[in-house]
Amino acid sequence: MFAEQPSNAARITEIGAELAFTIEDVTVPLLHEAVSRVLEEPSFRSAARGAQRRALALPPLSQIAADLEELSRAC
Repeated sequence: MFAEQPSNAARITEIGAELAFTIEDVTVPLLHEAVSRVLEEPSFRSAARGAQRRALALPPLSQIAADLEELSRAC
């Protein structure tokens, strides 16, 4: 597991785009119910689309690098 995964999962859960469980709590019935909910309830898709729109509105990484270079020259 990479270091950012728990914080990413917490944020996606916070915005309503997923359900989260600890590995110790997962059972086949719980997983089946969770997957069914995520696929069937429109709120999960809506939250995921909202997150996608916000991510797509961010400047590209190449622009961020150029902005940082410009800032470093200004100092």
